[in-house]
Amino acid sequence: MFFNFTETMCRAEAELVMGEDYEKEGMDFINRYLDKRECKTVLDIGANVGMFSLDLLCNHKNIVYHAFEPIPTTFARLNDTAKLNDVDPNHYITHNIGFSNKKGSFDFYLPAQSTAASLQPVNDEFYMRHSDEMGEYTGETDIHKVVCSVDTVDSFVEEHDIRDIGFIKIDVEGNEKFVLEGMGGIKT
Repeated sequence: MFFNFTETMCRAEAELVMGEDYEKEGMDFINRYLDKRECKTVLDIGANVGMFSLDLLCNHKNIVYHAFEPIPTTFARLNDTAKLNDVDPNHYITHNIGFSNKKGSFDFYLPAQSTAASLQPVNDEFYMRHSDEMGEYTGETDIHKVVCSVDTVDSFVEEHDIRDIGFIKIDVEGNEKFVLEGMGGIKT
């Protein structure tokens, strides 16, 4: 897993240092779901550094995973994590794009902790805390506006001929409603 010590607490650090996988129950449920189905394709919308889809890939190697992350710096970390895990590029495909109910370029707000990147500015100071390369809080807060490409899921899967979608994970910090509005025509 790619560690980013400039974030006050990245997810990898939380799991290893704190000994908690706060999404274990959900992941166990999804793994059981995929065990019972002949799922060929999974969409990981809002992939961040890829922990969700990489976890599934460990247990379900024959599924093709499409991991979507609109923030360029976080997308680079997603690819770093994929390389660290030596994933098969035919089964783990990353895309530097976000989703909503219309296509275009949107302003995203990137706080010091990338897990809270959103179309809305973050108001929680915890996520804006900036840390140095050793992971120590500097006393400064940080948030940047980043312009990212956005599409609708319907348009993207049609354009890229993505078929047999058996599971979709959406974690887009409050934009879920608009992502769902942009995927009304998906055929599984």
